[in-house]
Amino acid sequence: MSNRYADTIQFWNKTFGEYILYNPTEKIMPELEKAVAWLAAGQSSVLDFGAGSGRFLLRCLDYGVGFVKGIDISESAVRVARQIATNYQLSDKTEFICGGIEELAKIEPNTFDSCVLSNIVDNLAPDDAEKLLAEIRRIVHPKGRVLLKFNPYIEKEKRMEYGFVELSANFYRETSGIFLYNLTNQQLEEMISVHFQIEQYKTVYYQQHDLINRLYYVLNKEK
Repeated sequence: MSNRYADTIQFWNKTFGEYILYNPTEKIMPELEKAVAWLAAGQSSVLDFGAGSGRFLLRCLDYGVGFVKGIDISESAVRVARQIATNYQLSDKTEFICGGIEELAKIEPNTFDSCVLSNIVDNLAPDDAEKLLAEIRRIVHPKGRVLLKFNPYIEKEKRMEYGFVELSANFYRETSGIFLYNLTNQQLEEMISVHFQIEQYKTVYYQQHDLINRLYYVLNKEK
């Protein structure tokens, strides 16, 4: 991935460099656990681009998935995910690699049954977001399940309060250096529907941050 993500990598390397290891057999918050159960049901393999510490992926193993692969641009995140997999004897069912969208080009078409993209599409530049969705459509089997989680839409007043810098239409840099592709539900659904069939829309409330995330359950379209 290009140097445009240097600040993003630095941010996540610092974050995951201070990360506390977790028990992957413990369930996550109910709304997300239900989403993982849907994603994993009857599936053999799951891909996660922007996998972070592997929390979503490793939960999938509890639902009978045989193999999971995570890709993340943060070396620290990948190190954490690998350590947890090793600690819980899951290394034979997992693969975690450090890299960006270019890693997806190395994966053959129709390789994975399912995929999760959690708070990653809208933290990319618009051209990379479009490229990512197209790659996932290519990689996941037709009618395969894809779980998409997005940050909340940030209104103008809040963007100004937070000090976001506008780079182009709907595209901002946060004070942390992370990008935000700030799309309304309608804009998101138009982008998603090019490649996927939307099955359900849900919201996830994070009480500690007093914000919601937007969650789409989608099916891959026929090639």
